[in-house]
Amino acid sequence: MKQNYTSANTSINKNKLPVLYKKIFLLGFDSVLDYGCGKFNNGKEFCENMGIQWFGYDPYNRTEEENREACTALFDAVLCSNVLNVIDSDEVIQGIVNEIVGTARPYFFTVYEGNKSGEGCVSMWDCYQRNEKTKDYLRFFPETAVVRKGVITNAPELVK
Repeated sequence: MKQNYTSANTSINKNKLPVLYKKIFLLGFDSVLDYGCGKFNNGKEFCENMGIQWFGYDPYNRTEEENREACTALFDAVLCSNVLNVIDSDEVIQGIVNEIVGTARPYFFTVYEGNKSGEGCVSMWDCYQRNEKTKDYLRFFPETAVVRKGVITNAPELVK
């Protein structure tokens, strides 16, 4: 499955921890997979400071070696912050969701809602923005997924 627009240039917040990390209780997890982690290590540093092993996967912003390690790692939960909203293909989104849901582990997704119009468009840096509300992404998830405080998850009790 190929994206029409690369998301390589969407990893722009080098000095900010993704909001998702502040919205969930990570204590109790030994390791997490950050799917679409970007090129910065804010999430990694945050997790390591909590004694949690972090694995980052990003086909556009991580090396083949890092991605291979992440794909073969054992992890307790999957985080996916602001990834789905930059993909213009429903098929690609469904593939990512199926892959993550298929791990049978707690998962936590956030999306940037943009202007919330539901009309996708090319944004700056030749990237794509779906502009959909968080609840609208539930169509890609099993019925057991819920939105709690802006997080799509199968473990709502872990959302702060």
